[in-house]
Amino acid sequence: TGRVTACRFQGKLSNSKGSSGSMGGVVGNNSTVMKTDESTITACYANCEFENPSYYTGGVIGNNNSGNSQVIACYSVVKASSSNIGGVCGRGDKSRLTSCYWNKLQGSGTYPQYGINNDVTTNENATEVRGNSWSDAMSAMNSTLSSMGWQYKENTDSDSAVFPLIVEK
Repeated sequence: TGRVTACRFQGKLSNSKGSSGSMGGVVGNNSTVMKTDESTITACYANCEFENPSYYTGGVIGNNNSGNSQVIACYSVVKASSSNIGGVCGRGDKSRLTSCYWNKLQGSGTYPQYGINNDVTTNENATEVRGNSWSDAMSAMNSTLSSMGWQYKENTDSDSAVFPLIVEK
């Protein structure tokens, strides 16, 4: 429970012990079950690879299906070899995601297939970015973040072809 803002994860996550828990690039389980206030993940992103993922695995968050938990203007770039991974969220309610995006790491095959793994009928609120065309996603995320003190900007460093950066406004 609580708030996570402007965080970044880059690396590999492995479920070597076969756990059935939740695994995400930024947060495993976002929940308000123990508290009555809102639990929110805002302006966070992950560039991650998953090995032997648990049942609820997502690029940004594993499980976002409890209480009033929210994910706002977050994105992920994911490399995975398993179908039980969500681009943004492993398990969640699309109404709790706002302006979230995901992309398959180049050369990673066919997974993930959906923005929210348990909601295979739509990618609403968890939109796939195809190729490296981040400009529309960045505009939408920045519009959502306009009053929150954060914004995404184009990455002009050596890894510029990968993804946008989050900066304080």
